[in-house]
Amino acid sequence: MNQAGPSDVDQSTYFVPRSVASKILEDIRRALACKMPPEVIENLIQARYSIDPFLPCPGGAHENAHVDHCSVCAPRWGWVGKGIKVR
Repeated sequence: MNQAGPSDVDQSTYFVPRSVASKILEDIRRALACKMPPEVIENLIQARYSIDPFLPCPGGAHENAHVDHCSVCAPRWGWVGKGIKVR
């Protein structure tokens, strides 16, 4: 199947063509309709499109109830991983 990959310039982002992004969204919608757990959906996307799953954030802000932001995982509270941009 089509593979997504990091660009040579920005190693923190996957750049995918529109056709691949459309297939990814369709796979996610189908998985959600089947009520698959998030871990299964992440593994499905990784196996089919080589996009690494999100991981729990190791930042210390999550241990303190009075902190409302984390510089490690912002803007995805609690999760870290590469972003995806559609070309």
